[in-house]
Amino acid sequence: LNLAVDDWARRQAANILRGLECGTIVFVTPEAPYGGGKGGVSTYMNMAKQLAELGFDVVVITPLYQVNRLDVLKNFRPRFSGQVYVHLAGQSHPVNILRSRVDNVEVVYLENAPYLDHPYGGQGVEDKLRRIHLFSLGALLALRDQNIYPHIIQVNEWPTFEVPAILKAYSELYSDEHFKNTKVVAALHNPNPDYSVAVNEYDNLKMDYYVKILGLDPWKHYDLIFDRES
Repeated sequence: LNLAVDDWARRQAANILRGLECGTIVFVTPEAPYGGGKGGVSTYMNMAKQLAELGFDVVVITPLYQVNRLDVLKNFRPRFSGQVYVHLAGQSHPVNILRSRVDNVEVVYLENAPYLDHPYGGQGVEDKLRRIHLFSLGALLALRDQNIYPHIIQVNEWPTFEVPAILKAYSELYSDEHFKNTKVVAALHNPNPDYSVAVNEYDNLKMDYYVKILGLDPWKHYDLIFDRES
């Protein structure tokens, strides 16, 4: 009975998406069955395969982590497809783009050894924010570089949370044809503070500095990142 209900719910959701004339669905995720991470988010990302089976054009963007790089290359055989650059900490960091097709899902891997070394990495707030920026901006630049036009982007967990802020703040992206009709939704799978970026800071200048780490202007974009009332 449960399987029948699940199948019915899945098809009803698919009908809603078809009614919206849904185009390409993109998942940006720190975990996926096709790469790093074996936790609950990775299991959740089986949704990509289910949507592809229902006939949707589905793309998963996930890191090619250094910690299991060789296993991913062996099991999924992604091929180099391009390179983008993310300005971070006073330097321009290359992000390699690799692609593979698995279960009718287009998998786009992002590779950067210093910042995408293992899932949910980072020592302290600054390091985590740099990783967030590299992955979030790298994902959007990769979509543009690979000529992918997302209708829906779903971001998952804290390593991806800056994607909607960047799409609102970067005119070269929000005015780009690739993102003209893009809607972004976010999924927080675990609200436990131990699985997030906890910013316990009362120095306003330090908070502004954190916004700058994310490649944003604190005078214009502070509210895209932090809640002033919290």
